Amino acid sequence: MIYSLTWGKNLISFTPKLNINEQVTEVTVKGWDVARNRKIEETANRSDLVPVESGGMLGTEFVQKNKKEVITTQPVESRKQAKQFAIAVLRRYLYGFLTGKAKTFGLPDLTCGKYVKLNNLGNRFSGLYYITATTHSINDNGYTTGFDVRKLDLKNINGD
Repeated sequence: MIYSLTWGKNLISFTPKLNINEQVTEVTVKGWDVARNRKIEETANRSDLVPVESGGMLGTEFVQKNKKEVITTQPVESRKQAKQFAIAVLRRYLYGFLTGKAKTFGLPDLTCGKYVKLNNLGNRFSGLYYITATTHSINDNGYTTGFDVRKLDLKNINGD
């Protein structure tokens, strides 16, 4: 089940965070194959990532320069393993591109690992999000659910 929350109705607050500084366009993993006595080196770039929805954009597309990361501290045993790790690191950076904190009226089923659609936040911030953390609170004002999210579809991130 995907909850649909709307600003002004059941979405109490939303604080987005755009993180361009930590975006990279390319990740290279370097290692050493002890058995064959040769280097292992694989690179992942934008073309190795598939946007969640067709027409979506990747956070790496907002990086002005070719910002690259080279990892030499991760032990790898094959080129395939190095490539998979490089893609995973690039994806982790992407997941940190647009994040946010939100609060709604108490929803016990709204938990980490689920999806939520946030509406009425404009083209840039409305859309489908993945919930990374939740906090359920009961106090004198009632029951609320606070949650952290990361945006999945970045196709309208430039505000168009």
